Amino acid sequence: MAPNGKQWTAGLPLQQQPHENVASIIQLVMPALMQAWDEEDDKMTLVVLQQELAEALKHVGPALIAEHADAVNTRVLQVFEGKSFCQQADLDEEEFGGDEEDEDQTEYDAMLVSASTDLVGALSVALGPGFAEYFRVYLPHIAKYYAPNKTASERSMVVGCLGEAAGGLRAGVTEFTETIFTIVVKALQDAEDEVRSNAAFAIGVLCQHTTLDVTSQYPSVLQALSPL
Repeated sequence: MAPNGKQWTAGLPLQQQPHENVASIIQLVMPALMQAWDEEDDKMTLVVLQQELAEALKHVGPALIAEHADAVNTRVLQVFEGKSFCQQADLDEEEFGGDEEDEDQTEYDAMLVSASTDLVGALSVALGPGFAEYFRVYLPHIAKYYAPNKTASERSMVVGCLGEAAGGLRAGVTEFTETIFTIVVKALQDAEDEVRSNAAFAIGVLCQHTTLDVTSQYPSVLQALSPL
C-alpha cells in the first residue's frame, strides 16, 4: 500500500512510494532472498520461496522488486532452463540416486516449475505492460509444457499462467496474441475439465486486452466454448 492507503499501481518506475516502514523491510528482505535463491540446494525450499514472493507481490506490488526486477526475472528464467543452483546440485548427485529418489526429484521439479509459473503471473500483475520484455523470454519455456505427453496438471498450469499473464500485461499481451491464442483454443478441447476451465478464462482475458483484431476468430472460439 502507498502512504495514502490507496492500492498500488502496476508498473515501473513506481507511481506510488511504499510506506517508509515497508521500504525498510524491503531493503532488508530482498537482498537476503536473492542470496538464498542463489545458494539454496533444496527444491522444496525454493518452491516455498517463490510462492511467498508471489503472495507478497499481490500485497506490496512493484515496490517489492523495484530494485530487483531484473534479478528476480533472471532467476525465474534459470528455473525454466533447469539452471538454478538446486537443479544443478541434483544433477551432480543424480548418479547416486535410486529409482525412488529419481521419481521424487521429478515431482519436485514439476512443483518448482509450477511455482515459477505462479510467480510469472504475479510479476505480470505487478509490472503491467512493462512485463512484456520478460514474458517474451519466458513464453517459449512455458508453452512447451502444453503438449500431449505432459500431465493434466502441467497443461492446466500452462493455460492458467497464460491467462494470468494476459490479465497482468493488459494491452502488452498484444504481441503474444497468436501464440497464446493457439494454445488456449487447443486447450478448450482438452480432455480435462480443469484445463478447459482455465482455457475459458484465458481466452476471455486475451480477447479483452489484446489490441489485435481477433473478431474473425470469435465463431471458432464460441464453438469451442459451447460444450463447456
